[in-house]
Amino acid sequence: MKICLYPSFGGEDQGDGGVRRVVEAQQRYLPSLGIELVGQPEGADLLAAHIQIPPAFLKRVPGIPVVLHCHGLYWAEYPWGGVEGRINQVILESMRQAQWITAPSEWVARSLRRHIAKPVRVINHGIDVEDWEIGENKGYVLWNKTRVDPVCDPDPLNTLAAMMPETQFVTTFGDEMPNMLVTDKLPYETAKVAIRQAGAYLSTTRETYGIGVLEALAAGVPVVGWRWGGQEEIIREGKNGKLVTPGDFEGLRDAVHWALENRDRLAEEIHKDAIRRHGWLPVMKEYKQLYELALQQDKKQSPKVSVVVTAYDLEKFLPETLESIKKQTLQDWECIIIDDASPDSCGAIADAFAEEDPRFKVIHNETNQYLSEARNTGMRASAGKYILPLDADDMLPPDALETLSSALDADRSVSIAYGNVLFLEGDGQTWHSGWPVPFQLDWQLTTRAGADRPQNLLPYSSMFRREVWERTGGYRRRCRTAEDADFWVRVASYGFRPVMVTRADTLIYRNRDSSMSRVQEPWNWLAWYPWAADKTLAPAGAVFDVTMPVPSLDPPLVSVIIPVGPGHEQLVMDAVDSVDAQTFRQWECIVVDDTGGTLDTDRFPAWVRVFGTAEAPRGVAAARNLGITHSRAACFVPLDADDILQPEALGFFYAAWRDYGGVIYSGFWDDNGGEVRMFMPQEYDAHDLRHGCIHAVTALYPKSAWAQVGGYDESLSAWEDWEFQLALSDVPVCGTLVALPLWTYRKTLGRRREENLANFEDSKQAILKKWASFWEGKDTMGCGGCSQRRAKIASDIVRKLAPPNNGSGDFILMEYMGAQQGEMTYRGAVSKAIYGFSARDRQKYVYKEDLPQFIGKVDFQIVPQQSGQAISTEPIISAMGPPAHKEQVTVA
Repeated sequence: MKICLYPSFGGEDQGDGGVRRVVEAQQRYLPSLGIELVGQPEGADLLAAHIQIPPAFLKRVPGIPVVLHCHGLYWAEYPWGGVEGRINQVILESMRQAQWITAPSEWVARSLRRHIAKPVRVINHGIDVEDWEIGENKGYVLWNKTRVDPVCDPDPLNTLAAMMPETQFVTTFGDEMPNMLVTDKLPYETAKVAIRQAGAYLSTTRETYGIGVLEALAAGVPVVGWRWGGQEEIIREGKNGKLVTPGDFEGLRDAVHWALENRDRLAEEIHKDAIRRHGWLPVMKEYKQLYELALQQDKKQSPKVSVVVTAYDLEKFLPETLESIKKQTLQDWECIIIDDASPDSCGAIADAFAEEDPRFKVIHNETNQYLSEARNTGMRASAGKYILPLDADDMLPPDALETLSSALDADRSVSIAYGNVLFLEGDGQTWHSGWPVPFQLDWQLTTRAGADRPQNLLPYSSMFRREVWERTGGYRRRCRTAEDADFWVRVASYGFRPVMVTRADTLIYRNRDSSMSRVQEPWNWLAWYPWAADKTLAPAGAVFDVTMPVPSLDPPLVSVIIPVGPGHEQLVMDAVDSVDAQTFRQWECIVVDDTGGTLDTDRFPAWVRVFGTAEAPRGVAAARNLGITHSRAACFVPLDADDILQPEALGFFYAAWRDYGGVIYSGFWDDNGGEVRMFMPQEYDAHDLRHGCIHAVTALYPKSAWAQVGGYDESLSAWEDWEFQLALSDVPVCGTLVALPLWTYRKTLGRRREENLANFEDSKQAILKKWASFWEGKDTMGCGGCSQRRAKIASDIVRKLAPPNNGSGDFILMEYMGAQQGEMTYRGAVSKAIYGFSARDRQKYVYKEDLPQFIGKVDFQIVPQQSGQAISTEPIISAMGPPAHKEQVTVA
């Protein structure tokens, strides 16, 4: 195997930093593993580049496999002063064009996965173990960085040294103090001496996976610092160092005292452990394995193009479609035909073509999968390097495959290639419309003026690299139309660039009144992409013309836990996508596979962390507990696999929890097979737990409270959420209502509701027995007396958190001012929605068009909103695509 390694370094190491250290280690060790390093890409099997891929290399050899070794990005949390945009742009473009990316630590990998849909493998840094031994302990604290910038900031060192005047510090950069020696950047050989003689090594920088930290450990020097970045993956608390919460200087001072007091006692074990864990040779074996994998994947992609034809009730047109494929000037293709349980002779026609030409392969679906999943089925069975979808009533010009595949061959920056479209009428007339147009993601994320749907800039039948489909989970089953527009937005948002590579025709589109795009109702697929309204929310890898700031999005502030049981395998992708649809971005998403092994986890985005129950299926309580155990945030939101979050959900939940604590719950959209109602639970009162759950399981909970009560009761076969609410109330941890519909309960799609009903009596008796004192009146639960305070907080939250939209939303908050205790029901004169008011349940959102019938009544008033006169809560709900019309919505 011949590898072109970039960059190379020359001369003595003057403290050039970690990248040089890694490159020189590769140059020393890879040849001993059978890898020949060559200077130019023309003679190489693979290009391995650090930080960026030289554009000139890819122009010279555009087909060479590429592995990019990424050492991090300029994270937006730090004040870089304007230099970060250009550098991030170069790195991100290199990431878009690489087949594989490496990161030195899990924390860097987690951040990269949130921004680009490329495989990121963690390969830690290492050290030359033969260079390190335990040195004489001179008792100083060493801070050893090669530069000063917003990340490598000596201010924490300065603060700590001022707090510890009796302790000697040595640093490359910092303030002059009587107890601190400032050396400036040290040459590598000099730095090794300074490290070996230190009493403690101070790591306050948010290291990716600090080689200096590894070297200190190899010298037997304990490491102390902030608990963040790669340090968390290196330091074993109390064994080789101590980490404290960033900003906790008293804790950091105590950690330094511990290190200085224990350095000599722990040095030998710290040294041995570092030599065992962090030598370069095992690291180089991981590099070799990845290079081999990249080459294997590149070589096994054959034929060159897979054409995937979906056929349903189109026997009249299918033969002409398949003949257009046979007539292609490029002959290195396969054609996967999906007979999607077609009621006509499409299946027989496809079989006849396959019998005549083995390049045609046929899949007969027993039941109709509809277009999106039928395409996924075909692409899953395909083997080509490039993929082209084609409907059974359209055709390809003779040179379409050759033109599009050649463009992908020639330019690695192009992920999706398309050309012009020739429209064919029923009478044989052909014409051009001026569409498609060159792709711009900003345009794809907007709605045409005067149109009832967002615009789509490129045809469904565009050719894309296989990884485009594999790395983004394919087409979404929920899309009954515009599945290609939704797909193009997703893939372009995660780094795959569509390009109109020719003005020549590459698709002949048959205009038919009965075509799906005309029969199906249009819908707004952009509701799933919050960056359509604010592109700063987009993944940094999105192919905008300008590079957005790159937040690390780590550590997460909210963990979303999605358990997947049998029967939910095909539904969970919507739940996962609804997490990505959040306007609040600092989350993590954990999926727990409790299906028994039937879940296709390869389709999930790379940022989804997947865990499996040991003896699946173990039930939703055990699955939730497992996911929460692995969560990293201070609070979590359980989400059933058949439900979805509204885009504002996590933002509202977290803002309320930050201000008020406890459990935060909300209203929800109740989707009963297309009939959609807004359901709003009552204000929190622990006494109501005698009658069942106060709120649904989808709410925000403190992880500390979950640990305090021992998690969800895994012995219950149903209503574990009711028992969990009882346990929390007894602690006490109370609930607060945010009176907005923040998620969607899809009642008819999953099995959970039926399973709960079937197991209701057994679980009820177990709960009554466990909490008998509550029902007997001997125990009123820990927080039973705070309901009035909670009710006031809930009202405040609604006013405080309603999103601004300049009064153009759909709902107005109305309050009943009278004294009637029983519920009064009103039907909206225009919307036909049902509103129930009472002295206990005073506030309801009312459709804007229904206001006149309330404004004239003395017992009603509009609740003043701090951030706007109305809110928009249009549900993004339907598994079938379009959201429900207002005429279908009732309010309970």
